[in-house]
Amino acid sequence: MKQQTIRLTMPELRVDQPDGRPIVVGAVIDAREAPENSHLSATDLAKNVGGAWRGGNGVRVDLEHGDVPAEVRELVVQSLRAVGYRVLPSRHGRDDMPMVSIKLTKFAVIMPFDFWRAATYSQHMLADISTEISTKRKDGSIRQFQVSGHGENVYQRITPENWEIAINRAMSDYSGQLRRAAVDFEN
Repeated sequence: MKQQTIRLTMPELRVDQPDGRPIVVGAVIDAREAPENSHLSATDLAKNVGGAWRGGNGVRVDLEHGDVPAEVRELVVQSLRAVGYRVLPSRHGRDDMPMVSIKLTKFAVIMPFDFWRAATYSQHMLADISTEISTKRKDGSIRQFQVSGHGENVYQRITPENWEIAINRAMSDYSGQLRRAAVDFEN
């Protein structure tokens, strides 16, 4: 099994606006399952973003730095900042502030085999991100919804750069979906 490492690129880096609406973002619960036949430990799964598992052969793709839950939390934080929120650490939050809880259900880039795509040198990598978001509103009510993102990349060589293109496209799509949903966090 070969191993490749990749770096994630946040779609937009934002700073908190001093007059932004305050919100607390909690830790990410990693509820992903290890890919079939991958034999990943819990420690390895935290850094793993996918790959191609083919009977002990293939490619395992891991993050170069950090772990997936921390990267997903940062993606959520940056997305909320993009729509005018001021993100506070959970220890600074008050009970009357909106709070976001995140359950990560999928964060993977894969390389499905397709004979005809292989024959025409147009294979593709597919990336998907999926989370279940819970928001506690000012009035104490809870709203739950799912946010997902998808990306893909047609490639000719299996390189870290090609994995990065697919997963970064999924991150951009995810960020856009979350920004649209974030408009209604407080209402």
